[in-house]
Amino acid sequence: MILTASALVAGLLVGLVARLRAGLIAGLRAGGAAGRARPRTGPRWRAWAVLVAGAVLLLAGRGTPGRAGLALTLCGYAAVVVFAAANRRHPGLVLVAAGVAANLAVMTADAGMPVVGLAPGVPAAGHHHGLSSRDHLPGLADTVRLSPVGETVSPGDLLTDLGVAAAAFAAAAQGAGAGSPGRRGRRGRRPGRQRLVAGRAPAP
Repeated sequence: MILTASALVAGLLVGLVARLRAGLIAGLRAGGAAGRARPRTGPRWRAWAVLVAGAVLLLAGRGTPGRAGLALTLCGYAAVVVFAAANRRHPGLVLVAAGVAANLAVMTADAGMPVVGLAPGVPAAGHHHGLSSRDHLPGLADTVRLSPVGETVSPGDLLTDLGVAAAAFAAAAQGAGAGSPGRRGRRGRRPGRQRLVAGRAPAP
């Protein structure tokens, strides 16, 4: 079975959002009040509404046949590119933008995603069709065979995979390290207590 590009992007983005939310919650719980008082570190995430709109469009495009479904899918890809570009300072988001933009380009030029190994020009599920000599961007089509999982993907899919993996890893690492400042803060209060004890008047 061929993995549709829209399903791949939607699934990876849902996983990324889940990991980011988990990291944020873990950081707040570990840091406590001291963690909330500390200034925000790193670049802020932007354009969440654009990401949500893109995911909705991708899901709608999967279930809508013909040109209308393709148009929804292309709009969904465009929204994802905007989101990734707006957050390009985060790890992996440049790769996500490049990968999704590559899929957007080939699907726009060839009215769908060409797939090697299918009968040339024959439509397939998910706005795919067999790669033929009439396609304009064969180098960006689904031509990479992943034998272990039995899938054929595009170079854009691979870039998107790498980018989302990098972003998820960075978010998980940030969430795991969020508890350290809180522990340091608790240790940092001990010298103050020692000074208070040392400052007490000796018992008569």
